[in-house]
Amino acid sequence: MAGTGIILDTHSLVWYFDRDSRKKLSQMALKTIREVEQTGTIYVSLITLFEILDLAEKGRISLEYKEVLLLLKQNTAYQIIPVTNEILDLAFPYEGLTPAKKFIAFYAFLSHNV
Repeated sequence: MAGTGIILDTHSLVWYFDRDSRKKLSQMALKTIREVEQTGTIYVSLITLFEILDLAEKGRISLEYKEVLLLLKQNTAYQIIPVTNEILDLAFPYEGLTPAKKFIAFYAFLSHNV
């Protein structure tokens, strides 16, 4: 998987960082994340970070927001994706997806990761 890039959504990132929740990830997902941490890039959208902040403030996850930021900073495989006008322009007309899922899908499309 050398040079591979993957995009993690909010739940995948939280479940991976929270050792007690890792069992919620499939074995394939867990293996992929671990391999890409070593050899590629794991993209995390800025919207995902806002969702994690919201979940942490509401007590819906056991991780603290600052803990997530620290884990992201400690591993150079993680790259935070900014929200861009190009992504927003593409995502706006699509209904039925949450804003975060639209962002992830259209970033993947624009970066040819699909």
